[in-house]
Amino acid sequence: MEMYGLYRLKEQMNEENALNFIYERAKEIFQYDYEKVGLDKDFGVSKIAVYEQSGKLKIEMPRLAIVGVGIKLST
Repeated sequence: MEMYGLYRLKEQMNEENALNFIYERAKEIFQYDYEKVGLDKDFGVSKIAVYEQSGKLKIEMPRLAIVGVGIKLST
């Protein structure tokens, strides 16, 4: 919640409702069609995945980002 600057939602609603609201919005936003953007379909999860592993709750969230830009100048 704090990572994305959404801490003020706790002021508007209780913490549980704020977390549920954030989770529902995140499920809508963080989903990708990897093949459509030119990546292998096994690049990673295409939408938020929640599962249990070794007795702990895990969440995996996809994220695409531009990590670099290059310009080739003619000489």
